[in-house]
Amino acid sequence: MRRPIKHPDQLDLRILEMLRKDGRMRYAEIARLLKKSPGIIKRRIEIMRDQGIIKEFRVVPDWSKLGYHVHAFVGIVADPARVSAIYNQLKKLGDAIQAIYITSGRFNILLELRARDIGDLRDQLMNRIYNIDGIRHIETFLVLS
Repeated sequence: MRRPIKHPDQLDLRILEMLRKDGRMRYAEIARLLKKSPGIIKRRIEIMRDQGIIKEFRVVPDWSKLGYHVHAFVGIVADPARVSAIYNQLKKLGDAIQAIYITSGRFNILLELRARDIGDLRDQLMNRIYNIDGIRHIETFLVLS
């Protein structure tokens, strides 16, 4: 195992910021911009991956180009005894649901979802989410920009 990073330093934070903006950026390009060797950059990234500081690299699609023009958050007030069961049912609803969070505060669960249009959003809410046993109240928030 590589030497652990006890506290990421300024170099690690700069590397993370560059990768956050472009996860495909090559070691050599990061090294050039930070005036370090590619070997140092590669080692730092490997250590941060080993330590779990970098959890994953992922693709972020342009949803509108895929036909999903509506982006919404849905706050769910649920029966407290059913929160885990509802969470598990929501996970099975498919690709339209981007994220599911169990939260504190006004809502027990917060969903982030995509829909092709308002009709598709209505269908998801009325035919898939409203019918889940234990949901008391739902509030939908459309993302405007």
